[in-house]
Amino acid sequence: MKMCICFGLAYILQIDMYRLIIMNQQIYTHEFIEIRF
Repeated sequence: MKMCICFGLAYILQIDMYRLIIMNQQIYTHEFIEIRF
C-alpha cells in the first residue's frame, strides 16, 4: 500500500515538474524572441 502511494506521489510530482519545465521553456523562448526581434 505504501509503495502505491509513493508511486502515485512521484507520478503527480513528475507531471508538475514537466509542466514547470514547459512553462519555463515557453517563457524563455518568448523572452528570447522579444530580445531577438
